[in-house]
Amino acid sequence: MRTAGQKTLDTDLMTYYLIPSFVWRKQYVVEGPLRLSVRTSGSHPGKMGSTPVGGALASVGAIPTAMHALDAILFPEPDSPHSRLTLVVRAVLAACAVAASIEYFTKMPRLLGLNPQAPHYVSIVFHEAGHVIFGLFNNDLLTSLGGSLLQCLLPLVLAVAFYVRNRDAFSAGLGLWWCGQNLGDCAPYINDARMLALPLLGGGTGAEVEGHDWEFILTRLGLLDLDVRIAYGTLIAARIVMATGLLWAALALVREWRRSIPGPSYQ
Repeated sequence: MRTAGQKTLDTDLMTYYLIPSFVWRKQYVVEGPLRLSVRTSGSHPGKMGSTPVGGALASVGAIPTAMHALDAILFPEPDSPHSRLTLVVRAVLAACAVAASIEYFTKMPRLLGLNPQAPHYVSIVFHEAGHVIFGLFNNDLLTSLGGSLLQCLLPLVLAVAFYVRNRDAFSAGLGLWWCGQNLGDCAPYINDARMLALPLLGGGTGAEVEGHDWEFILTRLGLLDLDVRIAYGTLIAARIVMATGLLWAALALVREWRRSIPGPSYQ
């Protein structure tokens, strides 16, 4: 006799979890949200994990709960809904980020530094500020590395701030993309550590002004011969971070747009 709260699971359960009913001829009983038992003719209820199919169903049954928890983490509900105009502006920003990303996915490190695009000139401000800030520690290596550190860390800090303080997944995604873009911006200069052929901010090339940041950094670390390999690894990491940030921002934007549609609330 079934106790209160139990119900028989038959074809519906099998269809929902995409498990054919002919795999295991038993009767499944739900005893709670995630407590399942198996009953055969003339037997007593047992734990779901006591049979091969029972264990599989118990594992699969946790997937919707885990996915819901992941969804809540990645896309927290904003404190207040955004207007349609704000969403349009955000869509334009996302499109600009995609356009700015193309060269990072289609060019090798050496070519990236020959004709820098607009994001490079935005980041150079924070790069130079990083030299000043980390120069306060009176360490030559840290001073040289400080420019690249700040231009990569600042977008990451902004992404975390938008996510934690504003519950804004879209802005956090764009911040993550910007972090990746700055990481990719370092790749051509790492690649140029021995050639010293790229033009620098003050004019001239690294060879004409006795080197640049990454030539000094890799020389001090004894890694100058690996400059090309490090540059390619940096660019690959940058592409992964940029793609992740863009995907996160795009999904967040779609969800916000669907919430703005009049009618039944979107979940």
